[in-house]
Amino acid sequence: PGVNVSQTSARDINMTSRGSTNTLSTSQLVLLDGRSIYLDFFGFVMWDFLPVNPAEIKQIEAVRGPGSAVWGANAMTGVVNLITKRPKEMVGTSILLGAGEIGTLLGSVSHAGVRDRLGYKISAGYFEQDAYERPTGVIPGSNPPVLYPNFPNSGTRQPKIDARLDWDLTDDSTLNIGGGYAGTDGIIHTGIGPFDIDSGSSLSNFKVDWQRRALHVGVFANFLDADSVNLLTRGTNGQPLGFKFSTDTYNAEISNTSGAGLSNIFTYGGNYRTSDFKLQIAPKGTQKDEWGVFIQDEILIGEKARWVIDGRWDEIDPLKDGVFTPRTSLLFSP
Repeated sequence: PGVNVSQTSARDINMTSRGSTNTLSTSQLVLLDGRSIYLDFFGFVMWDFLPVNPAEIKQIEAVRGPGSAVWGANAMTGVVNLITKRPKEMVGTSILLGAGEIGTLLGSVSHAGVRDRLGYKISAGYFEQDAYERPTGVIPGSNPPVLYPNFPNSGTRQPKIDARLDWDLTDDSTLNIGGGYAGTDGIIHTGIGPFDIDSGSSLSNFKVDWQRRALHVGVFANFLDADSVNLLTRGTNGQPLGFKFSTDTYNAEISNTSGAGLSNIFTYGGNYRTSDFKLQIAPKGTQKDEWGVFIQDEILIGEKARWVIDGRWDEIDPLKDGVFTPRTSLLFSP
């Protein structure tokens, strides 16, 4: 409820909570085990860059409504957090093969094992689908008559691989190391027309997390590398507008939760994030730095009610001044 999903090509899927979904959903933050897959420069999520297979997902948390007070500037309409299974929750080997309409082919293989305090898993997957049919002729209701844009649709091919190592250092602390790769091609719709993403475009990642009870320290890096061409818009040279782009994003964060007395639970933390950009049609956009801190107080009012008060301070280059984001909510559980 409250979530709107649209699909405009074989690979182009967008989702927004508490609002209509545009062809580029720019206000929905998506996390995979705490790692953001939000594309920093472009401001949207490409769901095909999830490096894991659906069978590896343990649960999906959907926060509908503004979440910037805790998660930062990219969570205006909500947060989706996908949590995958630990290696000890999927011990063994599994293989999946499938086929369907529109030339759909899919396959995945995963293997996980545990040895003493060490757990590991590795998985790979592939998805392929032919292009969707496009309408032709006059757009219904257009006056004067307007023809549908004339460009060919593209299918999509999406390989992926992911690996993870879990080490239980002690009974209450864990070290997680992981990395993955997800590739794609096909059409993405933008405000200046559809771009056809070349085969080999990909998002790679590396992640390290240390957790001791509620204390969490983590770092991750995302490496986006893609090339595309616009199917309608021409450049100043009269040729189809090309757009080659790459971004390297690095993020470090820390958070903790602790109690104060019998009725207050404090959660607090912060993060620093930096991105380097190489963009063919926006060559002056080369770097973005941001950091933020937050604190939340969860006040327990009897057994049925909780009052949550929180706020976050963000410094984002190139904004001149920092931004304070407050939030409060009263929760009652009958």
